Amino acid sequence: MHKDTIAVALAASGLRGEVREHGKIPNTPAALKALAVKLARTGSDGWRDRLEAHLEAVLPEWSLAPVVEALQALRGVRLVAAATLVAKLGNITRFTNPR
Repeated sequence: MHKDTIAVALAASGLRGEVREHGKIPNTPAALKALAVKLARTGSDGWRDRLEAHLEAVLPEWSLAPVVEALQALRGVRLVAAATLVAKLGNITRFTNPR
């Protein structure tokens, strides 16, 4: 949580459910209420399914698609998490040292 914003993530049901990031919202009571209403009305599965479908459609055209696919070989890393990580880091070969 940041002073001005809140990072929103939801975990799938079950003890070891996958955590999915849903973005950031303003740190205000109105924004929290709107989020709660939205999740109660539409559920997170519909949003997640649309996001995954969009990512699957654009992934083949992305130059970093092989990195996304490689990350998904790790336990617990699925499409949304892998694509988010690669989008945040960019080309990881720019790092000369793993530290």
